[in-house]
Amino acid sequence: MGDWLEGICNLFQKEIELYGNLLTLELEKRNAINSADGRALQEITQKSYHFMVEASELERLRMKTIEEIYKTQNLEPSIDAITLTDFLNKVDRDSNFQLKGYATELKTTVHKLKDAIIINEKLIQTRQDLLQKTVSEMRKLDKEPTYTSAENKKKTNSKVRALVLNTAV
Repeated sequence: MGDWLEGICNLFQKEIELYGNLLTLELEKRNAINSADGRALQEITQKSYHFMVEASELERLRMKTIEEIYKTQNLEPSIDAITLTDFLNKVDRDSNFQLKGYATELKTTVHKLKDAIIINEKLIQTRQDLLQKTVSEMRKLDKEPTYTSAENKKKTNSKVRALVLNTAV
């Protein structure tokens, strides 16, 4: 029993670390969005993508390991599909509830990551809306004619001040 427990605990630890790294990247992404650093944002997004692929692979491996434990321990799933919750309910007593702690930590980290991603998406959308509004106002003012006469040289103001929005979260 100790081998499978150690293996599944290691998988949980790797997943928690990986999702923690993703959370750190999302916080860096927020700083890049706020400072309008497109190059840094692109690099962070590429790193995030690679971490997400790795996290997906770890999750697949964890679920495969859980299925193998079900087979070797002759466990019956409570429902048609094997779930992490069902697994924890059946075998966590054998691990002195160590797995439940890892599962809770993983769930908490994933929820924090989800919240950070949502905030970053809203920040990006706000930046895009702001840029679009500024560009459309500049185009509108550019279409206005400029009038001058020989006696009174008066021009209409064609400058548009950039809109500034406090996006600090």
